[in-house]
This record gives sequence, structure tokens and C-alpha cells, in this order.
Amino acid sequence: MAQNKENSMRIFVLMWLIALSLVLNGCAMVSLKQQTSADYIATKRNDVLNKGQLSASSMETVSVVGLSRAECEKQLLDCIEKIQTLEETESDMRLATLSELWLLQAKRLEKDKQNFQAQQDAFLESARHAYAYLFFGAKEPQQRVLDSRQTQIVEYYNYAIQQFVSQNAKKYTPEDWRQLAETGQIQLGKWRLQSNMAQLNLPDGMTWPKDIVVASNLKFAGLRNVYQRDGFGAELVAILDGEPLLDTQNNFSETNTAPATLVVHFSGKNLQEVLHTH
Repeated sequence: MAQNKENSMRIFVLMWLIALSLVLNGCAMVSLKQQTSADYIATKRNDVLNKGQLSASSMETVSVVGLSRAECEKQLLDCIEKIQTLEETESDMRLATLSELWLLQAKRLEKDKQNFQAQQDAFLESARHAYAYLFFGAKEPQQRVLDSRQTQIVEYYNYAIQQFVSQNAKKYTPEDWRQLAETGQIQLGKWRLQSNMAQLNLPDGMTWPKDIVVASNLKFAGLRNVYQRDGFGAELVAILDGEPLLDTQNNFSETNTAPATLVVHFSGKNLQEVLHTH
């Protein structure tokens, strides 16, 4: 009788040890270590724009689909497709991550002239998801006005629109842009753009500027103070003519540039409509 009890106890202990081993093998190892203030700031601020890699916030979402940084960044389109299926994930996290992923895809295509349209599509997809995050996400913009993530997403939107406009301004002919100015719409790839240029200060008789450049690419010298807008919207400069407009009577010249802020609205009354408009 005593021997049976001893055998039963041994079997129980053995089964308990096996179960404990299985549980421990299924658990991820969690460790804690110290980091410097500089490392903390770098982790919070490093992203696709200043380091060419995904931010820590986006990696939190990527980890949900079981991908590492290297795996996601190597197969970006597959990574994007998997993130898009995360309907159960908080919409703000998903939209913000997709905006950064599409921007990384666009930057990867910068040197590939044969994939110009694919790059432009990626820029607009990045801007679209940023726009959806800002205005159709789970939170109202004023609810996260001081969030560092919202500041990042605004920068993604601005950069994507800046690059899209400046690159297309050089690719298409003045006649194409004149059509946009006169009819208010133009087809670029699969995207139909509608414009309202009423607030752009152009000289009489000029329907479209000679060129458009990104404001952040310009630097003034010899000025004590330079006032520049900040916030939502792409910062651009319209080049009006090759020479300043000289007023000989008053001995001064009017600048041959016009500052412009461009905001692209993606049509739709709800999140799903915004994410599927072209």
C-alpha cells in the first residue's frame, strides 16, 4: 500500500515537472536593463525620416504580427499587408504604423527611376494613412495634441506631400499643370487630384508657377530673423519667374517667389471611405 502511494507520488511529481517545463518553454524571456538619457531620446525620436528605419512605436505594432525589424524592413509590402489585417489592433496604432511603412517604401524607391509611379503611390498612401490617423482615428486631434507620436505623423504627412508635389512638378509639362489650374482637376497615375488655388498669390496672367520647391531645402543668409510657418501642411515655395520684378521708380524689387502651404484632403466621410479613395 505504501509502495503504491510512493509510486503515485512519483508519477504526480513527474507530471507536474513536465507541465512546468512546457509552461516555461512557452513563455518569452523578459529582461530589464538600464539605458542612458541619450539612448532613451534616440529610441523615442529615431524613425524613417532621420534614421531611415522604423520607429520604436511602429515596431510595437510590427511585433504583433510576429515580425522582427529586419524581416519587416526587408519585405515591406508583405509587412504592410499583414499590418492592414490587424483590425483588432487599435486603429491609431495601425494607421500610424502604415503611414511610416509606406513612407519607408517611397524612400526605398527614390533612386529607381523606372518605379516613379510606384514611389508616388507610396507617398500618397503614407499621406493618406497619416490623414486618416489625424482626423479619422480613435481619438480626436485635440485629445492627443501633445503626443509625440502625433508630431511624427504630421511630419510624415508633410514630407510625403512635399515630395509628391515637387517631384511631379518636374515630371509633368506646364500644359498639364495649366489644365489643373484651369479645370481644377488632373489625373496623375491612379489618383485624380482636384485643386483650389484661389489663395495662391500669383501675378496677373500667371496660371501656374515656373517651378515648385520644398521650403525646407532653402536657407537664407544675411537675415537676422526668418519667420517660417510650422504645423500641418506641406511647406512649398512657388518660383514665379527667372528674375525679380524690378520697380525702377522706387528702386526696389519684388521677390520672384511666393510661399505656399499645401494641404491634401482625402475624400470620405468615414475611415473606410478615406482609406479607399483615389
